[in-house]
Amino acid sequence: MNFADGIFNELGIKECAPTDYRAIVYSDYAIYFENIKGIKTYSETEVELYTKKNVILVTGENISIKKYSLNDIVLTGKIYSFGVEK
Repeated sequence: MNFADGIFNELGIKECAPTDYRAIVYSDYAIYFENIKGIKTYSETEVELYTKKNVILVTGENISIKKYSLNDIVLTGKIYSFGVEK
């Protein structure tokens, strides 16, 4: 179990909000996603990310990709919102 898992377990968040991805927000400047399968679209104002079951839409200004690997991504910029597309 990593550090974030311990915090989420203590807060009971895993049971309350099960998702096929994990997002860790660092103020409104950066966001880290785990369990990402790929990038659907990318621009400075919107990023769509594939997960196993859904597509996540991230909106903001001056969004850039700081890290992208097999299962995770770090986006920086002025992040306004993110959520699963309906």
